[in-house]
Amino acid sequence: MSSFVLRKSRPRLDGRVSVTFSAYVNSKRIYHGTGISVRPEDWDEVKGQVRRTDVRYAKLNVQLAEFKARFEREYADLPSDAPPVLDKLRKKLSRRKLEKESHVPKEKTFWEQYRSFMNTKANDRTKRTMAKYVTLQKILEAFEKKYGMLTFEG
Repeated sequence: MSSFVLRKSRPRLDGRVSVTFSAYVNSKRIYHGTGISVRPEDWDEVKGQVRRTDVRYAKLNVQLAEFKARFEREYADLPSDAPPVLDKLRKKLSRRKLEKESHVPKEKTFWEQYRSFMNTKANDRTKRTMAKYVTLQKILEAFEKKYGMLTFEG
């Protein structure tokens, strides 16, 4: 079982706290930093994700989902005949390794981010809500045709 938790004991000067990944490996709990920080009031403890009150919530939640998927992928790649070594797993998850991977794009386009958002929400939302996301996508596509490419920049 894995989840994301806040390190409330070490807040930054601006009030933000780090989001830490927590998982059990061989009956031991491990913690690993995600490189993401949020205000405690913008964090949903039950869902383990950033609330909509943070303007970056969609991007941050996608990054968290990708981090969790990466952990599960790396854990599954460890040899099944020998117990996984925590140090190897931590090294595989280190941010330095992530930065060195050239096949991981640094920035996604608006539409890549939107599709990724929809894919991560597909299991959590009702069919009606997903239909609203599709309708919104059509509206945004029409807007983009009329006014130009959509980006995250102001």
